[in-house]
This record gives sequence, C-alpha cells and structure tokens, in this order.
Amino acid sequence: MLIKKIDTNLDSFELFALFKKEPFVFFLDSGTNHQKLGRYSFIGWDPFVVFKSSHNNIKITQNAIYSEHIGDPLKKLKEILSLYHSEYQTEIPFIGGAVGYLGYNLWHQLEQPPWPLDNSDIPDCYFGLYDGIIIIDHLHDKVYISALGIKDTEENTVLEIEQKIKTTPKNKLTMPFSKNRRILNLKSNLKKGDYLKAVRKIKDGIQSGTICQDHIIQRFDCSFNENPFNLYEKLRKINPVPFSTYMDFGDGQILSNSPERFIHIENKLIDELEPTQHGVYASSIGYIGFNGGIDLNIAIETIICKDQKVSFQVESKIVFDSDPELEHEQALNKAKAFIRTIEAEA
Repeated sequence: MLIKKIDTNLDSFELFALFKKEPFVFFLDSGTNHQKLGRYSFIGWDPFVVFKSSHNNIKITQNAIYSEHIGDPLKKLKEILSLYHSEYQTEIPFIGGAVGYLGYNLWHQLEQPPWPLDNSDIPDCYFGLYDGIIIIDHLHDKVYISALGIKDTEENTVLEIEQKIKTTPKNKLTMPFSKNRRILNLKSNLKKGDYLKAVRKIKDGIQSGTICQDHIIQRFDCSFNENPFNLYEKLRKINPVPFSTYMDFGDGQILSNSPERFIHIENKLIDELEPTQHGVYASSIGYIGFNGGIDLNIAIETIICKDQKVSFQVESKIVFDSDPELEHEQALNKAKAFIRTIEAEA
C-alpha cells in the first residue's frame, strides 16, 4: 500500500478533467459542498475488473478475460471482492476497491416477483475494481494518490498518475460547449391514460389501508448532442450537492446529483404500476473498499447519457388526496424544467 501526497494547483474538477477520456472513468464528487458531509472526492479509471449484471445474467471482464455467469449478482460480486480483500487501516476512507452502483431492481434477487419490462439496456448492477486512486481532501486542501500494487507496483502506479497531473497544461482541461444544443423527440414511458390509472390504483391502496403513500417514477428519453462531460460540469454548477457522481460504465455515462447517503427503498406496488424498471434512478452509487468500507448515495437527480440520447426520471409522490390530472401536469412540468436546465448555457 502506498499513499503519496502531491502538490498541485488543480481543484478536484480540474483533476477529473485530466482523465475524462480514460476508460471507465469515475468521479465521486464532493468538491462543491464539502462542508456538508462530503469531505473527500475520488477519481479513478481503467479498472482491472468490470462487473455488470442484468437480472441473473452476469458479465465479468477480469484482467482482460471475459466470462459470463448465471446466478445471484450480489453473491458473485462478494466473491470477486473477497479475492482482493485487504485489512489496511487509513484515515482516508477509500484508497482502492469497487466503484459503481447497486440498482433499485436488485431487490428482485431477494424476493423474486415477476421482472418488470426493461428497455433501457442499462445494467441492474455495475462495478469496476480500481487500483490507483486520486483522493482530494477538501477539508485540509490536500491531494493524494493511492495504490495497492494489484495492477502494477505501487510506485509505478503512483508515478504514472503524478506525471500526467504535472505535465498536462491547464488550458487543455475543458471542452467547448456546443452552440447548437437542443433537446429533440422527448418521449415518456407512460402514456397519460396509464399514468392516471396508476394514480387511481395507488389511491385505492391508500383508502383500503394497504399502503399509506407511494411514488410513480416516469422516465423521459430524448436525443441530445452535448458532450456528457460538459453536461456534468454545468449540472454541478447549477445544483452543488455533497454526493455528485460522473461515472462511465462502458456503454454510457451516469451523471448524478444526490444530496443524500444511501437509504433502502422497496415497494412492490411501484413495479405493478410502472411499465419499465427504474434503472439507475433510486439506485445506490458509491464505493466498496477492499477493506470492507462502504459509502453509497441514493441516486435521485440522475441522467443517463448513451448513444447520443439522455434519459432521466421524474418522481411523483402520491397521497390520499392527490388529484390524478394535477399530478400528471406537475410531472410534465418537472420534466420541462429538467430540459430547460440541460439546454441552458453553462
């Protein structure tokens, strides 16, 4: 294990920008509001293991060897993590391990009701295993590089990262924003009639005493011609929160602004009413250290960028006196506000 303090004038976002084009790059970002729980930010890329699962289909690339498995993804993930378990103790909470997300739909692995339809082509679970992490301590304004000697020697890993930080000109960090940034072909996964029926069914459940409240998650998809990096830069300026994330999972990017650490969410009625799975929305994004340390947020304000399209979800909280027509109108207004944010100038 090696943790080296380095001298740099770059802030956390500028450090992330150095590595924005690296494969499977992630940025666990507390740099805009670190006084509210988010002391550290973490940056990593090029994992030596990539783990993805959809339902019980598991795909693993481990040291450039690809394999497929059928089974419980949580058990398989635990099995892989156990191969690299280490009992190190440091003040810094994360110096290497798995970074990714546990999707909302993983609870099906435990209770196994019928799977909702999913046409988003986004894994239920994704993690990359990383050795070689940039750590930003916002409280003490310090930057560290950590290495555990899994991919290469600790010294080589740290030196490679340090050299890139020192030799990249600062004016190469940002990318120009598109002047023709427009949202096109906005589509929802719920037709108005289906949405109104869902609200009425929830209200029936509340009236019968089955539930006290519930939520409807409506997904919107649209084409978009902006670079995901630029979009994330804009979102973190507009809404700074202590648990933001930029994560490239290979097939696309996750841009998430979350003000909360993980809480457990589970509700069967939601799955009966919604035509598609939640995907990354309401999942838990963060890290699982090789020493067993875990820190996960709950992904609320989240955008998926994939194939020159963006997807986002709008949540409606339904209570006993909710008006179906009004709830539908408010959901559309939330979606329009989201679109205006995406289209706005940086």
